[in-house]
Amino acid sequence: MNLSAIVRFGLVGIVSTASRLPAHAAQESIDSLLNKLPPPNQLVKPHVQQALADPALKDPLGDRIVSAPNPTAALNLAREFALNRPRSPFAHAMHGAAAMDAHEWGEAEQALRTSITLGSNNGFPNLLLGAVEMEQHRYGDALGPLQETNRLQPTWAAGWVLCSQCAVDLGHRDEAVAFARRGTSIEPDWIYAWLQLGRAEKAAGHPLEMLNAVARAAALAPKDSTMQAIVGFGCINLNRIPQAIPPLERAAQIDYDDYLIQGQLGYCLEMTGQYAAAITHLRKSITLNPNYGPGWQQLGFAYQRQGRHSEAIAAYERATRIEPHSRLAWQNLAIEYRAVGRASDAARAQAQLGGEEQKSQALIKSLTR
Repeated sequence: MNLSAIVRFGLVGIVSTASRLPAHAAQESIDSLLNKLPPPNQLVKPHVQQALADPALKDPLGDRIVSAPNPTAALNLAREFALNRPRSPFAHAMHGAAAMDAHEWGEAEQALRTSITLGSNNGFPNLLLGAVEMEQHRYGDALGPLQETNRLQPTWAAGWVLCSQCAVDLGHRDEAVAFARRGTSIEPDWIYAWLQLGRAEKAAGHPLEMLNAVARAAALAPKDSTMQAIVGFGCINLNRIPQAIPPLERAAQIDYDDYLIQGQLGYCLEMTGQYAAAITHLRKSITLNPNYGPGWQQLGFAYQRQGRHSEAIAAYERATRIEPHSRLAWQNLAIEYRAVGRASDAARAQAQLGGEEQKSQALIKSLTR
């Protein structure tokens, strides 16, 4: 899975001379993962399927709803189902579920409220009604039926996870964390519960707790390169560079052709002094994406630390062409020009820095002694 695309779900001292550039890309990728949880109507589908499979509620028309070729056909059958059983809470709940699947939010809401009014007390229509309200971005309205779901069915993790999503969007950060933690305690093997906990912890300003939650999600998806990479990115953001290497290595083995994974793994190897290995991954990164300026900067730095000045100069020159406003690239290029006796070129590169001339000169001298 390529990190340039949003993950799809099926139901995240040397600094003066080496850019901390991966942190920016890492944060974007973490945000992409945490903010792209499955929509509420997808999270509640297992409960719809469970309800339809209940032997006590078996009905030939219900079977036809399940096997309908598309959401529109299923909705037409569900309407008939509810018309034939006007006093059945279950029939109206299934009408609401089919309307929700067809994205007919108003019809779904009306059917589900009818089911609740008729006396359904198993939490099922409340859960669906909460999901329908969320789909319309009415998070405050969604909390009521979802909390009623939690009262009636406290062992359904979906209700707690959806409550957490609502609380995040409403700015109720502590409640969001508490709801999500309850969800993970009920279904510790449900990846989305852990991802929602990560989202809630992030919203609450708890980066370490967010990373722990995402790591638990990643452990449930060991062959998902995106999940493994997100753990590595989170470690980078917390400046835990050595700890970022194992998950990024796993991600790189799974998805060898993702330039961002290769580049950030190279960055981490470089920051831990493993320059030869770093160069391998950084070269792979810029081969996959020749316009990835940060990759050229990091490659230049790795060559610089190995004393390979001509290669470092070539990498830094490429970096300055791609990112002409990068002070760090110009600064390191000036250092390398001076290292090989190209004083006039060093002065030209130094001039790109503008102010802080004396500070930059002192840095150059200290690094080239």
